[in-house]
This record gives sequence, structure tokens and C-alpha cells, in this order.
Amino acid sequence: MTKRTSQFVIYLSAQPLMDRFKNEPNPEKIAQTLGCNSNTVRCYLSGKYNIHYLQADRYAIRLGLHPFNIWGEEWIAPPLPTFIVTGK
Repeated sequence: MTKRTSQFVIYLSAQPLMDRFKNEPNPEKIAQTLGCNSNTVRCYLSGKYNIHYLQADRYAIRLGLHPFNIWGEEWIAPPLPTFIVTGK
């Protein structure tokens, strides 16, 4: 029997998270707070990259918040996800 798996992958805008650090110009300090790499923070600050919803949840928890407190309605009703099919 062939097993087909599909997964909806949801990405959220990095902008609401980065707005929380608008008074912190140092990407290394932001990265330390979020528990990630400073290059990741630079990518988020550039606006070219979005955050996977599981990582967004982890960042919110690191800040002592619920993701809704950062992303608001985008967390509740995110944009249409990317559909990925895996398996044969």
C-alpha cells in the first residue's frame, strides 16, 4: 500500500516580530533573545523571509507571549498555506 502524505505549511510575516525590537539595533542581541542565529535575524529584518508557524510559536514563548499577541489575526487565520505533497 502506498502512503501519501500532504502537509500544509504556514509561514507568517516576520515584520510583527521584528517590530517588537525596533529600539534594538543590534541583530546579535535580538538573536540571543529569540534563541536563533544573527543571520536569521538579518533575514527577517530584510523583509525577504517569513517565519514558519512552529518557529513563530517558539519565538513568542521565548518572549513570554502567546503568538496571537505578536501576529494577531494572522495567527488565527493565516494566509492560504503552501501545499507540499510527499511520498510516492
